Amino acid sequence: MSCLIGRLTDGIPQIPPPAKDNQLTQFRRSLPIWKLRNDIMSLVENNSVILVSGDTGCGKTTQVPQFILDHCLKTKHVCRIVVAEPRRLSALSVAARVAQERGEAVGLTVGYQIRLESKVSPKTLVTFCTNGVLLRTLMRGDSALDRVTHIIIDEVHERDRFADFLLLTLRNLLDRKRNLKLILMSATIDSARFSQYFDGCASITIPRISHEVKTFFLEDILRKTDYLNSQIVSQHIVSKSKKQKKRLQKFLQAFSSYNSVNLPEAILNQSAPAMESKEFAFDLFDDFLEKAFRDGSDEIFEELLSLIINDGYPIDYQHSETGLTSLMVCCARGKLSYVEVLLGLGANVDLKSHNSWVAFDFAQQFNHIEICELLHAYINYRNRKALEDNNKFDYCSFMLSITEADKKIASLYNTLFPTDDVDLNLIIEVISLISKSDNDAFKSSRGAILIFLPGYDEIIGLRDRIANDHRLNHSNFQIFMLHSQMQNSDQRKVFDPVKPGVRKIILSTNLAETSITIDDVVFVIDSGKVKEESYDVNLGTTMLKSTWVSQANAIQRRGRAGRCQSGYCYHLFSKSQFLNMPRFQVPQILRMPIHELCLQTKLLAPKGVSIIDFLSQALDPPPMATLKSSINLLKTIDALDKDEQLTEIGFHLLDLPLVPTLGKMVLNAIVLKCLDPVLTIVCTLAYRDPFYIPNDRGLKPAAVKAKAKLASETYSDHMVLLRVFQAWQKARQDGFEYEFANANFVRSATMEMIAGTRAQLLGQLRASGFIRARGPGDIRDLNINSDHWGVIKAALCAGAYPNILKVDLSKKNLISNKDSSIRFHPSSVLIETSENRPKNHVKLLESLPSEWLIFDSLSRIGFKSYARYCTLISPLTVALFAGTSKSDNVVESITSKKSNRKKSSSRDLEREQSGDQILKIDDWILFRLKASDSNIVRLRKKWHSLFLRRISSPNKPSTNSDDHIIKTLVDLITQAEKSHRLTQPNGIGQRPRPMTIPIY
Repeated sequence: MSCLIGRLTDGIPQIPPPAKDNQLTQFRRSLPIWKLRNDIMSLVENNSVILVSGDTGCGKTTQVPQFILDHCLKTKHVCRIVVAEPRRLSALSVAARVAQERGEAVGLTVGYQIRLESKVSPKTLVTFCTNGVLLRTLMRGDSALDRVTHIIIDEVHERDRFADFLLLTLRNLLDRKRNLKLILMSATIDSARFSQYFDGCASITIPRISHEVKTFFLEDILRKTDYLNSQIVSQHIVSKSKKQKKRLQKFLQAFSSYNSVNLPEAILNQSAPAMESKEFAFDLFDDFLEKAFRDGSDEIFEELLSLIINDGYPIDYQHSETGLTSLMVCCARGKLSYVEVLLGLGANVDLKSHNSWVAFDFAQQFNHIEICELLHAYINYRNRKALEDNNKFDYCSFMLSITEADKKIASLYNTLFPTDDVDLNLIIEVISLISKSDNDAFKSSRGAILIFLPGYDEIIGLRDRIANDHRLNHSNFQIFMLHSQMQNSDQRKVFDPVKPGVRKIILSTNLAETSITIDDVVFVIDSGKVKEESYDVNLGTTMLKSTWVSQANAIQRRGRAGRCQSGYCYHLFSKSQFLNMPRFQVPQILRMPIHELCLQTKLLAPKGVSIIDFLSQALDPPPMATLKSSINLLKTIDALDKDEQLTEIGFHLLDLPLVPTLGKMVLNAIVLKCLDPVLTIVCTLAYRDPFYIPNDRGLKPAAVKAKAKLASETYSDHMVLLRVFQAWQKARQDGFEYEFANANFVRSATMEMIAGTRAQLLGQLRASGFIRARGPGDIRDLNINSDHWGVIKAALCAGAYPNILKVDLSKKNLISNKDSSIRFHPSSVLIETSENRPKNHVKLLESLPSEWLIFDSLSRIGFKSYARYCTLISPLTVALFAGTSKSDNVVESITSKKSNRKKSSSRDLEREQSGDQILKIDDWILFRLKASDSNIVRLRKKWHSLFLRRISSPNKPSTNSDDHIIKTLVDLITQAEKSHRLTQPNGIGQRPRPMTIPIY
């Protein structure tokens, strides 16, 4: 059960057994860390917290747990060690390696426990887990660690939000558990910073590994490959010229709307060299900086950002007369989201304008408090001591090594190739260079090539290009792919040896940056890019984009080469670009929504300490605006009361391994008795989209058609998620899973993970008393309404709130409570669910049979927001199920509150008359009700009262009165669905088929 609910199994500390000598014993003794084992154990024995830092490959991750085991065996002390890793694959692979080094099978002395997968036994004394599993264990209370003697947090430099939250929680816990030992480990740790955070704790540095890694930057690679030959240059000049003309046309249109100055028409007809004139280009940039500073519209800032990202203008260019940079202008104008983007791109916060102001001064002068907080956090983080001890870097020598020739060749390349894309063709050239048989430097090595790429699309794209390149002898290669969403069994194959004469080519995201070590890697090709998600607290939108890694990440990637011998690293960025990269990655806690962490704080913070006070003690506290936004959301969904105390709903949401809004969908589905369909939809939303985009453009219409067929004309992305799971399960049972997945562009590995997550949640709901073994309240009883699509949408609506959209034809867009410029995401079936559906956006909105929708999330692309996973719902569903359960005054008379009316009242309800009332869901959603509609208000109150009562006593079966209320709701919802011509599909309530989920 612990495996299912994502918590550590409670084991008994024991005296460890001795390790068995084997072929790896000598290897252990050859590691740099081996000579310091006594020093490390002395620090562990005499301190509550220690820091262990050292280069990649020095042996920290595999050896420190074993040093503790060996020491406890020698001193006859019992121990039980938990090692937290940032990723599932790290926990799996390191557990296997440590067990192998001790001459045992995994699951005896050494085991692992991750979500849905576990190999532990009563003999297990070292458990490798993920940060998330350890965090959920801590949520059980202090007693959860009563039998744990040592906690090791590995790779703390990655600074994911769980790691930062763990450090904060454990720091508080150490005051109450004096016998607990905490060891922090990383390859690129800021020792002074972490030592200060833990009250000056002791630290030790492992010496550098002796194998040399020869490093090449972009300018070196271009010379070695002769990549910038005349043919490539000419092709890209033509392409660049067309792009510049198109961009210039946009400039002219923009200029004409702001002033009367017109540039000569002849400019459009100039040749490429003239168009690339620096003076002309920077005059344009000067103009845009001025217009952005004076006007402040999003459109101008979008153009400014596009010049930097798409056209290669320097991010730190200063206005020729004022010295203003793009960052300064954004700070002055209060453009928080654009400030976040520019910081992510590496904008320099220390540059001064001609009046000696830096960016922070502009934000402060114009009273933009949130930007001041963001800059303050960023500057504090960035200004701390750079790469400590083993990662010292001679920046002066490095800068002096950059020649004019280096600058010219890198500048030419950056002019021709967009910096926001990964140049896959250049990577092919490097692979070809490595593979040349006449290259003396590489003749003696058949070492593996590890290629770092930002995401799945680049991995698949490069795989296909390698397969299709005639210069490469494909019989000499074996390609492996590492990505967080792949099946663990597939990823483990990368550690297996290949046949003699065959070279591994490993295509990976930053997954291969840290704990996992692939011994035979000799060559590293680093794209210098990573996919990072950022969050706009004002609009509630997220943006996932490819951005430059930090210097620390680049050095970490370089360290993957030469693990066991001298290696080679090829960075696909210039030396100058390296110097412009931020020293460290921006911590995830500063750029992600933290609703889940705020809720978890209520269990982990000391009594009487508020959420804001507790999280303000983090290594890098989240911005105040993000904290307040998350707390307000938790109050809105009834997880916290007005005094910030946990409600009954909040306690149950903490029990579920889901973000709060998805957890609330499940709770509503239990009471509405439509559990299985909602559980399937929720588990898919919690994990990832099961569909993939085919690389072959010709197959994209087929992919769209496949999803449209699954939608069944329901105007619902959620229906697609439900139908594809049901169809996949049937195909799997009937033996044609592979054919189904190919025909519908579905990832089977994703579907298996969703099925496993369903099993986990069902187990948790049974343990909490929501699902009884038999009789009223059993799994069959909780699905008696699962065939009613309208009821399923009601449960989704109740949980999704406040993620509600309304069609606003006057604005020709979808609007929410925060944004008035929203469109459907391109992946949504609402854009095109049939051949007869209008392609035009406005006509599409006009054709929708209802004006209300729910959505899962908003993505920001440019200055527009795009809603993902949308479903059309009836106004009645919103009126009954949206909003807080504890609103005491939802009805207001027209005459007394006329001035407070909002435009969101439904077009489907009649015009106000004497005696009409307003049903106020919140400050944004209001409905005009006739006197005859008062039953809606009464039913809404009855439903919310029933929901709170059932949630408060999950073990009690529903009463006849409860069932009568549910039946009334079902009947009314069904009628409303029919009146709005919303389709009721058949067979959606079928029970999921039993599946074997691999739990060890």
